[in-house]
Amino acid sequence: MDRHSPKDYIETTESSLESTKSFISHFDTLPPPPSDRPPLVQPVITPRFALSCTGPLLQSLGDLANSRTPSIAIQTHLSENSKEIESTMKEFPDCQMYTEVYDKAGLVGEGTILAHCIHLEQKEMEILRDRKAGVSHCPVSNMNLNSGVAEVRKLLDMQIKVRRRRCLYDPH
Repeated sequence: MDRHSPKDYIETTESSLESTKSFISHFDTLPPPPSDRPPLVQPVITPRFALSCTGPLLQSLGDLANSRTPSIAIQTHLSENSKEIESTMKEFPDCQMYTEVYDKAGLVGEGTILAHCIHLEQKEMEILRDRKAGVSHCPVSNMNLNSGVAEVRKLLDMQIKVRRRRCLYDPH
């Protein structure tokens, strides 16, 4: 995170990228799994959400994720509430919709999981489908935040992977 974050969380673009590279390189030192299984533990690139990152940081993280084979998984938040979307579009005026911010940076792909996705436009859902990205849906979180309800049926009908997540404060 290189902007709009608490002082003790914020990093420079360069330091954020370097710490991410260092984190990923740690996994290269682990013994490989048996050839018939994927690694049990893998790195994930996690830009908190678009507002906490500048365009150059998002682009650098996308480049980093896609520079490896297989590419590194990505997780972040998308379209959690209307105010977030409005603010994001002001910060990224070259984009027509929130999903485009991540897509232009190379952060939307088969290994991408996007949390919430409550207020998606049709075109955004098409991007997620075409890039084979997935959605992590936590109805309890969305209800507690009074954010709205994700169109899970529509996402599933469009062949977008959706996984329901239980939140720490989920009583069920």
